[in-house]
Amino acid sequence: MSHRKIPLSFIALASSFVACGLDPSFAITPLAAQVANNPASTQQNTLPTTNNVYKIGQGVSAPKLTNSVEPTLSEAARNSKASATVWVNCYVETDGSTSSVRVINVTDNNGLTLTGPNLSNPIYKELEQSAVDAVMKYKFKPAKKNGNPVKVQLNITVTFKS
Repeated sequence: MSHRKIPLSFIALASSFVACGLDPSFAITPLAAQVANNPASTQQNTLPTTNNVYKIGQGVSAPKLTNSVEPTLSEAARNSKASATVWVNCYVETDGSTSSVRVINVTDNNGLTLTGPNLSNPIYKELEQSAVDAVMKYKFKPAKKNGNPVKVQLNITVTFKS
């Protein structure tokens, strides 16, 4: 398992970087950025949401990725040529660690959502778990409000390409 320092700045929509392995690529999107071009998004405030989780924007800076971990895959998964995108949701804590990492969606290379029987393929389950395990080990420079670290929520996509 390798750790790399990868500076990543959040722009209007999302930044991404590529790691080695099965050629997984990652995109990290602040939840607020998903509606960046929506006029209603300007009505967001920076008051904490549930459990002191802040929304990125309007005085709350986005966290910056400082260390990523490549997903680890079995030889069977590497040889399967399976392609999928795993959407992961997590919190970035005030110390820059991630918490409450969970999968919110998995799609194949055609954009078909892999649920129910489609996700019963053990290779796709492995890709899903590998994405979660990797994101759990990410380290960030925390988000800040008024110069103080704050907890924020992010969606991260991990794309495995064969």
